[in-house]
Amino acid sequence: IRFTIPVRLNQGYMLFRKQYEIFLKNSLDYIQQYWKNRMTLIHMGRLWCKNIFQNLSLVKETNTINDIKTSKPVILIGAGESLEESLSYLKEKRDNLFIIAVDTSVRTLLSNSIPPDLIIILESQHANIYDFYDTRAFSIPVAADLTSSPEILRKFKGKKYLFLSKFDNCSIIDLLKRENLCPPIIPPLGSVGISGLYIASLISNSDVFYTGIDFAFTPDKYHANGSPTHISMMFNTKRTNPGGFFSVCWNGKRERITDKTGNHAYTDLVMKSYKETLNSLSDFKKNLFNIGFKGLETSIQLYDFCKLDEQIEKKQEIISTLEKLENPSPEYNNKKIKDFLTGQIDILNNTVEMIVNFINNQDSKKTQLLNNLNLINYTWIFFPDASITPSLNITFLKRVLFSASWFINIIENSIKMLDYSSDLSTDKKAF
Repeated sequence: IRFTIPVRLNQGYMLFRKQYEIFLKNSLDYIQQYWKNRMTLIHMGRLWCKNIFQNLSLVKETNTINDIKTSKPVILIGAGESLEESLSYLKEKRDNLFIIAVDTSVRTLLSNSIPPDLIIILESQHANIYDFYDTRAFSIPVAADLTSSPEILRKFKGKKYLFLSKFDNCSIIDLLKRENLCPPIIPPLGSVGISGLYIASLISNSDVFYTGIDFAFTPDKYHANGSPTHISMMFNTKRTNPGGFFSVCWNGKRERITDKTGNHAYTDLVMKSYKETLNSLSDFKKNLFNIGFKGLETSIQLYDFCKLDEQIEKKQEIISTLEKLENPSPEYNNKKIKDFLTGQIDILNNTVEMIVNFINNQDSKKTQLLNNLNLINYTWIFFPDASITPSLNITFLKRVLFSASWFINIIENSIKMLDYSSDLSTDKKAF
């Protein structure tokens, strides 16, 4: 289904016109969201599954977000322009706050001598590598999605706390749950800022504040001063190329809006969709408060710093509520992880053999083959023509054959990394 068109066969439509229009809008929104998610899965699904297997070699030395506890008021920092107005206050009250920074805001905070207590990482590609050019970030605790880039996650030397965004009904998530290796699961919220707010609201039963999550920008500025994009702009600005952020801001379809200050700003469809996601989150997370005075209007209340001062003065004991999450307390150890990875290689090899037999002589057991394909749907769930159930079409099976062989190689490398880190730990203890 790609679209919904109303067919008005009689005047009964006029009796309940408003209800019909709401139903039509909801159905169109659902279809639109489905295809957005589907296209994202097609482009990113294989990378997410690959990163999960590679990051499993790291989980033995990590905790989960269930282990994050604080008695201070929590504030989440994004990289939008509104962050600049909050820097002096954050610096003054630094010791009284638990500061959570999204990856893009880390450099701005560090350059203003405001080290965060926790960094949120969601990006599975190398896109955020520039966020960590300041090597001081690698000693800060990090909360990372299990699908995030393992190359970046390995660089962090401080505490690591894992979670997993449930991106689809992928078999790898069910397999991890079965072996109690799956970290706490959070909804797929898309934006690192919104995911950070969700996590912040879970580690605190008190009010959670945020700034720098604007969903809009002025034409000459995309992020706050000191952020990676701002520094890149400064480096690339020349007498012959004085445009700065303008080339970035106008590279795509933008919409002119009036922001919270009454000034003109610009946004796009992606930012507006994130704003709607945040509005939906605020419907059941009533403890969120915005102290950033720029950007798009949202359904979240806007407060000045006095509200945060009141929270600091209360000094309430804040209790983690993460036990409400699905699978909050996994158990990690080297043997368990290695057994899981080895088991996946066995299933993949068995499925590869069955597919080859099926393609060559068509006498393979179809039921068993379908069961195996469901067990390893992480090898084909991102195919453009994939559906909920696998197909026995020859062209489909040939692509699964290639994908399964690719994942076998990935998992074997993960086992090598796991063995290497185990030997390294043993040598350190001996030393």
